[in-house]
Amino acid sequence: MKYRTPLFKFLEENYATEMIRKGSFRIGTLYEYRDDEKYSGKILDQGEGKRKTKIAIERFEGTGDDLGEKIGLFSGPGSVRIYGSSVTIKESSPNCYIYCTTGAFFSDTLYEAIKDGKEACVMITDAEQFFQELSSHIPEKEFKGTHPCIYGAV
Repeated sequence: MKYRTPLFKFLEENYATEMIRKGSFRIGTLYEYRDDEKYSGKILDQGEGKRKTKIAIERFEGTGDDLGEKIGLFSGPGSVRIYGSSVTIKESSPNCYIYCTTGAFFSDTLYEAIKDGKEACVMITDAEQFFQELSSHIPEKEFKGTHPCIYGAV
């Protein structure tokens, strides 16, 4: 993803100082942010890396392969008939390192950061270069890219 605007990282003042002066970062894992013994408030996210998709099906007649083309997860030549039903697909991403930022300084993010005791904000003016540099210092891990996150109910 190509960023045209800066990103912001809200954090405690001592961590912001370490980040700017020494290039020191704390990168957590996806599963780690589900740990309610370690995190609370907006940092705790029991649904981190999880997604649930519900698909309503009013009427479907065809093969498993036909159904698989429409919603995935199904295959086979057998006949399938579905009327007035829904399918719920639950997904969970594999564990990975994650570094969260926001593209909106003045927003609910700022309010929540203050509420969570964040005392500083670092503005990342060139996100592409920032993430390329960061990933180059973790050669044993493969950088998968930057992705926007849309929060919602799981």
